[in-house]
Amino acid sequence: SSSSSSSSLVVVGPMWLDAWLRTLGELEELDYEFVECHDLTGNQDRFASRRMRRLLGGSMRAVLVQHSFPSYGLILQIASFKLVYSGDTRPCEALVEAGVGADLLV
Repeated sequence: SSSSSSSSLVVVGPMWLDAWLRTLGELEELDYEFVECHDLTGNQDRFASRRMRRLLGGSMRAVLVQHSFPSYGLILQIASFKLVYSGDTRPCEALVEAGVGADLLV
């Protein structure tokens, strides 16, 4: 099951992934802290952002990208290093804007 210890793996993903991991956790103990992507979008309160700063020592936010179902690109900023990551997406302005000034775009 998920926990909140400082040594836990931080998993950022869609809501269904947390449910899947909890089911898997019934078979084998998993030590992770889950953060739902939607909670990191600009439309949400800042609680998730403060939580990511505490967990990672940096900031993380999410942008909705163009896909056949809700999908997100993630922006991780630690000190002056900026990583932008997205999986399968069509070209979209939100990801282009997120990638401006990135040190690494995946």
